[in-house]
Amino acid sequence: MSALSNLLIENKALMFGAAALAFIVAAILILLVFRLAFGRRLRMPGGRARQMRLGIVDAFDLDRQRQLVIVRRDNV
Repeated sequence: MSALSNLLIENKALMFGAAALAFIVAAILILLVFRLAFGRRLRMPGGRARQMRLGIVDAFDLDRQRQLVIVRRDNV
């Protein structure tokens, strides 16, 4: 362990690389924690969640190549 410590202290480029690697790993971990904590709940301020304008009510197989799909649409 002391040999590795001496190598890092003596070689400035290796010490800089190790510090950069530690910074990148820490940044990735912070981003992952942020993503898990907030997920898809991030919205524009003042914006409200809209409902879907189209929705599939039912689907029927007519034959092998075709389907009949009943779609619901809002009043827009």
